[in-house]
Amino acid sequence: MVGTLRKMLIGVVALIVLLVVIAFLLPRTFKVEREITISAPPIPIYQMVSAPTNWPKWAVWNKRDPNMKLTFSGTGGGAGAKWSWESATEGNGAMEFTEADPPRRLVYKLSFPDMQMVSSGVIRLTAVDDETTKVSWTNEGDFGTNPALRYLGLFMNKIVGPDFEAGLASLKVLVEKRVMADIKAKADAAPPPIDAVNDAAKADPAAPPATADVAPKK
Repeated sequence: MVGTLRKMLIGVVALIVLLVVIAFLLPRTFKVEREITISAPPIPIYQMVSAPTNWPKWAVWNKRDPNMKLTFSGTGGGAGAKWSWESATEGNGAMEFTEADPPRRLVYKLSFPDMQMVSSGVIRLTAVDDETTKVSWTNEGDFGTNPALRYLGLFMNKIVGPDFEAGLASLKVLVEKRVMADIKAKADAAPPPIDAVNDAAKADPAAPPATADVAPKK
């Protein structure tokens, strides 16, 4: 009996050692990247991603936990803006925007204290034309000597990638709706063209004709 237990113990120790050795042979870094094309110029997209208070409107993590506790600090947007969260399902974390090049690039630092994990990310906006922008979202980090996190790195792209895709899709819908709403609001607020006013005057002879503004001759 004692001999059997000893063999089992030796086997467990050998397996743990093997797993640790394999871990140090795994890549210590990871990178996740996704992109999407949005029918909008870069500025309204940058406004939506550069302010931490806007992230809960499109980031998938916040949608999965509506009860997530959020704290905002630092600047209102761009470099120096910060936010953190506490969630029973999504974990505890913090994000700080460290560099900003509006409206083309935003760099952030992402940390998960419970996992002792820190990574960095970049959101890049590239104008395709006057009404279209390609948005690229990248996150990468270094697991260092932590063997457990190195195993996690094998699945980071499959775990985080779909969240990036869902977030970008939500960002696209949100920005495009806002852009269309702004265009409609401007069109509704614009005065009718002179020809349209004159057509209305023809229908109502009592109405005075519309005239273009012309400076008086001196």
